[in-house]
Parts: sequence; C-alpha cells; structure tokens
Amino acid sequence: MIAKANMVTYTGPTMIANSLHACAILLKRRKKWDWFINLSAADYPLVTQDDIIHVFSSVPRNLNFVDHTSRLGWKEAKRAKPMIVDPGLYMSRKSSVFWVSQKRDLPTAFKLFTGSAWMALSREFVDFCVVGWDNLPRMLLMYYTNFVSSPEGYFHTVICNAPEFAKTVVNNDLHYIAWDTPPKQHPRNLTAGDIPLMVAGGAAFARKFGRVDANLDWIDSELLGRTNGSFVPGGWCAGSPPCSEVGNVTQLNPGPGPAGWTPSWEDRPFPMVLSAPVQVRTEPAPINSLKSPLPLLSFLSLSLSLSHQENSNPRRSFLGAEIPNHPLRFI
Repeated sequence: MIAKANMVTYTGPTMIANSLHACAILLKRRKKWDWFINLSAADYPLVTQDDIIHVFSSVPRNLNFVDHTSRLGWKEAKRAKPMIVDPGLYMSRKSSVFWVSQKRDLPTAFKLFTGSAWMALSREFVDFCVVGWDNLPRMLLMYYTNFVSSPEGYFHTVICNAPEFAKTVVNNDLHYIAWDTPPKQHPRNLTAGDIPLMVAGGAAFARKFGRVDANLDWIDSELLGRTNGSFVPGGWCAGSPPCSEVGNVTQLNPGPGPAGWTPSWEDRPFPMVLSAPVQVRTEPAPINSLKSPLPLLSFLSLSLSLSHQENSNPRRSFLGAEIPNHPLRFI
C-alpha cells in the first residue's frame, strides 16, 4: 500500500506512470512474484484466491495476458493522431488534459497496438519495461506521453513490437466487461441481467460495479463463499468460527468460481489451452501436488488514488480483509 496517492489524469499518461511506479517498487522490494495485475476499484473478483493460484500454477510464468489488436479503427483518428499534454505530470493540482492543435502522422518505426487497459504482466516483461536492456520501452513511453488514453496502448505496443515477448502474449484481459451498443467511452455498470453471461464467461474479474451494488453480495455468497464481510475462505482457513485463524498455508481449496473457471485462452497466433483447469474439490489440494512452484501474483488497485475518476467501493476490500504476513496474500 502506497500511503501517498500519485496524481492520475483521465485519458492521460499518468496512469502508465503510476503502473510503472508500482512495478518498480515490486521489483525492488519483492523478489518472488510472477505476475503484475492492475485492477480498478470498480473491478470485483469472480474467483477466490485459491482458484487463481491453482490455475496460474499450471501456466508458464512468461505468459502475458494482454487484450490487443493492431486494427486501430476509429482510434487512429481520435487517439493516435491527436496530441495532448497531461498537466498531472508537472502540476500539483488536478485538471483535464490540454489538447494540442497540431496532429501527427502514425509512426513508422513501430506498429501501434491497442486494447484493454487491464492486464496481467509477467515479471520478466515488467523488468524489461522498467530496467530492461532495450530502448524500446523508453522510446514508446515518450511517444505515449502525448497519446490520448495511453493506458490502452502503451504496454500493448511495447510487448507486440518486442520479438522476444510478442510470442508470450495471450489475447485476453481476464475480465468480463459489458458495453453499450454502440459502445460509449466507458463500459456500463453490470446488472443482475449480466450474471448468466458473467458466470459462464470464464473470467477471473468483472467490471464495472457501482459504489453500492447488490450484485456484489450475490458474488460474495454464490461464487466466493464470503459472508458478512468476512474473509474469502480458502485452504488456509482454520479455527471457529471458520477463517478466524490461519491454518495450513500450503493447502489450496479451489471453489466453484464462474463455471468452475475453466477458460480456454487463445494466444494469437498460437492457440493455447490451460493444461490443468480448476476442478472443484471436496478436500483441499496440497500445494506440493501441483505441477510447478506456487506463483505469487501481485494486484495493484490503481484507482485507489484519490484523483481517479471511477467510483470506488469503500465497503469492499479485494477478496476480503488482509491477512497479515500470510504467504497466499495478494499484495
């Protein structure tokens, strides 16, 4: 947790700056983690911690989950060619971005990609972006400083233009998101009518939810097994009442999740299906039975910044309250 929030300007590059700042802190302070996953306060999990850890334990550690495309469409004229200046980079008070009257041509030194602003990045790729040996991340960072809605393009363009990482991209953002028809600037808030598709979609997270939303209570009860604002149960739970004590932290107990959370993720251009999808168990699965060492995933809720535009949900904490010094805790 970073006590002092950084400035975030909507549609500006300050969200990228905050993401890279968080990545740099993790690289410095934590040695054993495998993926960086950025989340908004308008997101909510559809699976438990044990579900996520169990599934990712069978996934190669170098994979990056980035929803992307090179077909810019309307974004070419509305985002790639216009230029902005983000006052959040140099001013202490929040204000909207400044629009530059002059426009620019599309670059020829690299190919632009766009997609979802939400992703799961491998530690190897994060290290490449922050302290990497190649100049590409820094060159693109300067380019995207004046790019409209740069969080929807920076990491996508970096990874797809780096040959050593392009083959690691899975074209999926792990989210269920619903849009209006035709799509508006933001996705619409999810309602009870979205639950069937949301549950059947095989996503780990869903967005957006309102500040007070009864659907969150349904997810807590039916998918996460969480009641009365308590912890999300897992293999670590012990004591009476349940989860009042930390028991065997080497056990995983995957829950039902959305459709058992057995997603098939398609990597472009190479198809890839998880070899060991989550199976609902009646007994906790010991960690040493998994095919590979336990991954540590790091979740950063960037919209906890006081300057973020989206509605946060103060009565919710991600996957329940934090367990001090718990090795399965998400940071």
